Amino acid sequence: MTSKKTPLLDILFSILLVASTLYYASRYMDFSIPPFEDAAMLMRYAQHLAQGHGIVWNIGEHPVDGATDFLFMVASAALIKLGLTVGQSVRGIGFASHLLTVLIVYWTNRRVNDANIPFSFLNGLYLAVGTGLSYVAAYFGTPFFALAAASTWTLALLLIKKETPSYWLILAFALSGLVTGLIRPEGVILASLMLLSVVIMRGFKNSISIIAVFGAVFLFLGGAYFLWRWNYFGYPLPNPFYKKGDSGLHWDSFNNSLLNTLRLCLPIAIIALLGFRSRETTKQTLAYLIPILGFAAAFVLISDEMNYGARFQYALLPIALMSWIPLARGVGRVGLDALSSPYRDPSRQKKLSVR
Repeated sequence: MTSKKTPLLDILFSILLVASTLYYASRYMDFSIPPFEDAAMLMRYAQHLAQGHGIVWNIGEHPVDGATDFLFMVASAALIKLGLTVGQSVRGIGFASHLLTVLIVYWTNRRVNDANIPFSFLNGLYLAVGTGLSYVAAYFGTPFFALAAASTWTLALLLIKKETPSYWLILAFALSGLVTGLIRPEGVILASLMLLSVVIMRGFKNSISIIAVFGAVFLFLGGAYFLWRWNYFGYPLPNPFYKKGDSGLHWDSFNNSLLNTLRLCLPIAIIALLGFRSRETTKQTLAYLIPILGFAAAFVLISDEMNYGARFQYALLPIALMSWIPLARGVGRVGLDALSSPYRDPSRQKKLSVR
């Protein structure tokens, strides 16, 4: 699956992916439906913020941390301020995010994973016609979170691949992880799991600078945001923790999350199972699965309310689509080595000829 550097073909197939997404959206998606409850709530907060009233449910009341997708709300408010309607701003961000994530999946597989054009295109198409557009139709900010997660994982894959990554790549990874956490609070968990994957693949000694920069960005920039929101809202933790996570562990959410993840990320499941059959591929398989399984398991902390179309786990899909090709290559390489090794070993070859 080694890629050849053919920019013109890549551009043409990228255009084809965008055209396919637009066609699928116009042909099969219903954009006449009203916003779902949680989406409508966020739209109300975004509108009040754009009007200068702050992050409030009712104008004149105390600020409320009711918009879980913080940066999505802020971005929507900015577009409303520029003159777009609330619906246009929310759906515009969602649709653009979906298109960009599709392209990220294609180009990451081509340039980072060295996959060929057909494999890269099919991965992008799989995402393009998946559930992402249904969230856009329902006015959810899910594709925006998925875009940040995909960008962070791409940078993580580059850190894994490069023997001596530049400081700017390390900083970009840390900042992208922070953005993922600012869009949704569970993004902090996802970004931290990606960091763990990088450390496993590179080794602790070769990851010290990455850990240091990541920690500094989250401590200082993330810490500043944490102190601001505590002062602004009057309580330290995100609203879902108090509304959905105050009654112990939610094992029904855990089961649903794992099932949703399996359904969304099916392409990687079989390859992952094969990866654990060999010592040579176990470390890579474990490292690539940590963000997926770890993030899915984290939903044991909150109830599964309003998990429309498995939107809480959707960000794992682009991660899986950028992970299974290198895993498949590793499994295939080990399999070929196992098949050919008896013939490279003279003593083994002699025994085979006697038989």
